[in-house]
Amino acid sequence: MLTHTKYQAAFKNAIFQICGSREPPLACLADIGERAAKIAQRSKPWGARTLYVCLHLERYQKHNDKGAVKYGIGQELYNAVMHLAHPNSDALRGKRAVKVYARGVREGAVVLGHSRKCDWRKCRVHFVGNSGRRYCSDECSRLAHADQRKCTTRIRSRIARTARRRSEKRRTR
Repeated sequence: MLTHTKYQAAFKNAIFQICGSREPPLACLADIGERAAKIAQRSKPWGARTLYVCLHLERYQKHNDKGAVKYGIGQELYNAVMHLAHPNSDALRGKRAVKVYARGVREGAVVLGHSRKCDWRKCRVHFVGNSGRRYCSDECSRLAHADQRKCTTRIRSRIARTARRRSEKRRTR
């Protein structure tokens, strides 16, 4: 959830730009919620109340006993509303919002490079890294090599079984 004030301000400005008013009516917010859900390929649209709370987070933002914020703007909703507000923006053309897990990379940094799928066939992670890297993590590398060992062991045992059967047939003749 996005709770930082810069995201809130950008979200508010986008909503105000779409509706053309500093106090958008609930009907306009409901329409934005439906259109944003289509962009985000979500089956259930965001409601007018959800968007209203996102517009006025300073009123509703309360911390629970663990210090976490209860309300915030969801990443999918934020991206969809930004797309609605600026559909032909150069910043959005040909780009997608993704989650990046990295060490030593600051939030909001631009990651340049082509992503590729991890070589372990069961892993669905796409990553950007140096050209010699085949797996997204050391764990995937370990699991992929374990799968390869299991497969070669299975093949060797099948070959040995077939050889034993042949030798038994020769003995019985």
